[in-house]
Amino acid sequence: GSANAIHVLSREIENTDENRQIYDEIQNQAQRVSRAINNLLHYTRPTPLDLVPCELNFPLNSVMVLLDGRIRDSRIKLNIQLEEFPPNVLIDVQQIQQVLVNLILNAIQAMPDGGILSIDVTSNARDVELLIKDSGKGIPDDILPNIFKPFYTTKHKGTGLGLAISRKITEEHSGTIGVESGLSNGAGFRIRLPIHNPEYNQHAV
Repeated sequence: GSANAIHVLSREIENTDENRQIYDEIQNQAQRVSRAINNLLHYTRPTPLDLVPCELNFPLNSVMVLLDGRIRDSRIKLNIQLEEFPPNVLIDVQQIQQVLVNLILNAIQAMPDGGILSIDVTSNARDVELLIKDSGKGIPDDILPNIFKPFYTTKHKGTGLGLAISRKITEEHSGTIGVESGLSNGAGFRIRLPIHNPEYNQHAV
């Protein structure tokens, strides 16, 4: 790739000290870029989870505080419905916060002219379920199957890793993440995380 091109280039340019310095600097930059890309490609290396039992409302509330200004600036109305005492999930709070930030920022970007951001937390006998929904244009059907793939992005800004990382983190928590989109009424991301039940889970690894 670029390193080979630089090597060819080095034979073309005159071998003065100044040129040599420029060449070395280009090579350093190229190595830095390829290191950065490799790091991203290995983003799937598992980081150990620091698991604690807590309500999903806990990371959600802190993310909402963090993004409050951004939501207001975007003229977005919030429609939040949380179960008052949802069962605990076993989560790495920081990593789940990263997922929530990714999904909520995506929702904000989907509503450039303002709109409604709906967030619901519900539970059943097995899972706690979080639905994050925007009132944007929705995701076109031809794009839908690809959105969780690494480096797939339709945005000019961003690496296209947000949803891929969100899925990886959710799956490491034995959860699932799915998308629902109708072109008329926005897109929704649904996360399910298993309920933490110490009586049943004590033998689980």
